[in-house]
Amino acid sequence: MQSSSAPDLGRSKEEPADEGEDEYVWYFTFGANMNQRTLASRGIAPSRSLSGSLPGFAMAFTYLGYDLVEPRFANIEPINIIGSQLVVEGVAHRLRLSELLLLDSFEGAGSAYERFQALFQPSQEQNQHQNSFTCFAY
Repeated sequence: MQSSSAPDLGRSKEEPADEGEDEYVWYFTFGANMNQRTLASRGIAPSRSLSGSLPGFAMAFTYLGYDLVEPRFANIEPINIIGSQLVVEGVAHRLRLSELLLLDSFEGAGSAYERFQALFQPSQEQNQHQNSFTCFAY
């Protein structure tokens, strides 16, 4: 998976930032961060949320957790099988870039999960109004 060093990928072009304001990015989640209360407890307030999926990815439990508490953590991995119909269902949240950087600290970016970019496909009911777009995920 690629690093998050690219400066402007995944940023929303629909609302350009004013001088001194954060730009917006899309963030995909498949776990606890789908719940806006969880995000609020972390100081994150999405301006928009869409249900959908990441085609070509699968749920995995390859990250070691804590014995007797949570033996494995969920993660997602790309599936490089031609014709694969696998997807990971979840939610894409539109966040300020500063909120994504805050999420890095909660997700252990660089030490546990790695932030990467993927193509998000909105669910069918939202697909009429929103095309696929690039988002960040962990």
